[in-house]
Amino acid sequence: MLYSFAISPTPIPYISEAPIVSLPSPTAKPKAKLTPTPKITPQPSSSSTSYKDGVEVSFKTTYYSIYGETESYLRAEMDAKGHLSDNGERYDGYTNWNIAWNYPYSQTSQGCSSGPISVSVSVEMILPKWENFDSGPESLKSKWNTYISSLTLHENGHKDIAYAGGEEIYNTLSSYGSYSSCNELEAQLDQKGESIRDKVDQDSEAYDAQTNHGATQGATFP
Repeated sequence: MLYSFAISPTPIPYISEAPIVSLPSPTAKPKAKLTPTPKITPQPSSSSTSYKDGVEVSFKTTYYSIYGETESYLRAEMDAKGHLSDNGERYDGYTNWNIAWNYPYSQTSQGCSSGPISVSVSVEMILPKWENFDSGPESLKSKWNTYISSLTLHENGHKDIAYAGGEEIYNTLSSYGSYSSCNELEAQLDQKGESIRDKVDQDSEAYDAQTNHGATQGATFP
């Protein structure tokens, strides 16, 4: 970092022949108080709750730390530390999800039928956390807040797709009737559940394509 120093020349005294007049000191105006930009960072969370009848959801937020006081430093930090996906690409934000289902079943003389279906959806949202936010310039902090809000909005879209997929699996599997054998019933339920889960994956990819991974929602930095 280059520092520059300004050296003020020694002032030359000025002698006035006019009589000295004492003037009243001007009233000092109070300086405007600058309000620092508050940091927008969702707190790390982990929760489990009933989303819809028969659908249990769990959600947590995980952060990776980044540092810097310029746009380029923060960008480089996210490029180096962002989530590494299975396709080898790094992303500033990422949402992992998994959907599982369970069903008891019983064989009777009339056939095999399942009991109440239960579905669980687990979601992990991964986001950057600017650790030295407070020491950054106000303009950069404001830009960061806008960005992280837009990125969170985009990742919430992935979460909603997973939640909706869990609900669809529950509604679909609950509509199945009896089969001649429990093996046949199990095969039918699992095949349908897996096809819906594959559709959730496709919907999530389509959402990324539609939003350019959140760029159309404002999730770009800088």
